[in-house]
Amino acid sequence: MNEGFEATFDGGEVILVARPAQPATPDAVDALREILSNSIGLATYTATTVVSLVEQTVTTAVNAAVSAALDRAVPLIADAVLQRLDLTDLVLDRVDLARVVESTLDEIDLTQLVLDRVDIDAIVGAADIDEVIDRVPIIPIAEYVIDAIDLPQIIRDSTSGVAGEALDSVRRQGVGADVLLSGFIDRLIRRGPRDLESPGEAQSLHSRPLAADSDAEEGSA
Repeated sequence: MNEGFEATFDGGEVILVARPAQPATPDAVDALREILSNSIGLATYTATTVVSLVEQTVTTAVNAAVSAALDRAVPLIADAVLQRLDLTDLVLDRVDLARVVESTLDEIDLTQLVLDRVDIDAIVGAADIDEVIDRVPIIPIAEYVIDAIDLPQIIRDSTSGVAGEALDSVRRQGVGADVLLSGFIDRLIRRGPRDLESPGEAQSLHSRPLAADSDAEEGSA
C-alpha cells in the first residue's frame, strides 16, 4: 500500500494533505498494463520511424554524393579514354562504311534533295562560264572523238557513196537517152521496135515488123 497526497486551496495557500493509499484494484492494474503496452508500442514505432528516416536520409545523401561524383568523374574518364583512342582508325576498322553509305543512299532521293535544297540558279549565276570553258580540254576531246569514230573513213565512205550514186544517175540518164535515140532512128528508117531494155539479148537485136508492113504482106497474100 502506498500513501498519497491531496492538494487543497485555502486563502491563497496550497495545503497538501496526506491520505493513506488504497490497495490497487484489478481495473487499475489493467489500465497500468495497457499504458505500459501502449508506451512500449509507441516507443517501438518511434524507433522504427526514426531508423527508417535515418536510412532514407542516408540513402538520399549517398545517392546524391554518388551522382555528383559520377557527374564529375564520367566526363573526365570519357575524355581520357577518347584521347587514348584513334576514332578514325576505329571507325575504319569496325564500321562497314560502304554498307552505311549504300543504305543511306537507298533511303534518300538525291535528285529531289538537290532540287529542294540547292539553289542551282545561284550556282550557275555565280559561275564564270568563260573560265569553265577555258578549263575544258576541247582539242584533246575532239581528237579523242575523231579517233574513236574514224571520221576520215566516214568521209571517204560518204564521198564514195555520193560519187557512186551520181555515176549511177548519169548512167541511167545515158541509157534513157540511148533508148530514145534508138527508138527515133528505128522509126526514121522504118525499123520495127526492139526491146532495148535488155541490151545484149536477142530481142534487142531483131526488130518486130511494123503494123503497115504486116498489113501490106497480108494484102499481097
